[in-house]
Amino acid sequence: MIRSTFCGTVSSDHGENYFAFPRMPLTDCGSDLLYNSDAHGEEDNINLHPESKTGDMDMSHSPSRDSTGPSGYRSHLIKAVIYFVVIGGGVATGIVVATKLGVADKLSSMTYSVEDLDNNSLLKVESPFPLLEATGVDGDTVDLVPLLKGQRCVVAIVSAGCEPCHRFIRFAEREGIGTNDDLRVILLALDPEPFKEETDLTVLKVSMDQLNEHDIYSFPTLIGIGKDGRMKFVASGFNRYITEDFIRDNI
Repeated sequence: MIRSTFCGTVSSDHGENYFAFPRMPLTDCGSDLLYNSDAHGEEDNINLHPESKTGDMDMSHSPSRDSTGPSGYRSHLIKAVIYFVVIGGGVATGIVVATKLGVADKLSSMTYSVEDLDNNSLLKVESPFPLLEATGVDGDTVDLVPLLKGQRCVVAIVSAGCEPCHRFIRFAEREGIGTNDDLRVILLALDPEPFKEETDLTVLKVSMDQLNEHDIYSFPTLIGIGKDGRMKFVASGFNRYITEDFIRDNI
C-alpha cells in the first residue's frame, strides 16, 4: 500500500518529465539543479582603489593607458581583428575536421534505442502486457485483450495533476498518433474524468492495486505494445527520446 501521495515533479537526466511516488528513486534530481552564485554570498564587485577606505572607485589613470586617443582606438581595433581571425579560423577548422571524419553525418543521423529510456517499473520489454483489465468511464469492466490484439498500441498511464502527461496527450494528437488505424493510444488513469473533455483518445480507469503490483509510480509511464501483445518499450516519463519516429520504429 502506498504510504502517501506522489511527491511531485521529478528531474532526471532528461529534464522534468514525470511525477513520482515516494518509492521512486530521486538520485538524479540533483543533476538538474541550477545554482546562482549570488545566492551563495558572492557579489558582483566594482574595482576599488587598493588603499581606499571609503569604497570610492579608482578614477585615476595614466596617459599611457588612455584608450580615448587615436593610438588607443587602433590598439583595440587590432586586438578585435586578431580575436575575430583566431575564433573564425578555429570554427572553420572544426567544421572541416568534423566533415572529413564524418562526425557531422553521425550526429545528424543519431537515433535512440529502447535502452536509452528510463524504466523505473517492474515491466520488462518483450514480456506480455500485464494490465489486461480496466474500467470504462461508465463503470463497466473493460477487457483490454480485444483492444490490443493484432494492433500496435501505446498505453499511457497518466494522472490529472501531471503536466508531462498532458504534454504527451497534446503531442500524440498533434502528431496523429492514436488517431489512425495503424497505431492506437489508450490512456489508463486512476481518475479518468478530467481527461474526458481534454481528449478524444480512449481513456480507461486503472486501479491502484494494479499499479502497485508492477511498481508503476511514475506518471506518465508509456508502454509500447506490438501486434503480438508484448511490450516493445517502457518509459518512465515523457522526454526528448519519445518522438513519433521512435514510437513507430520500435513498436
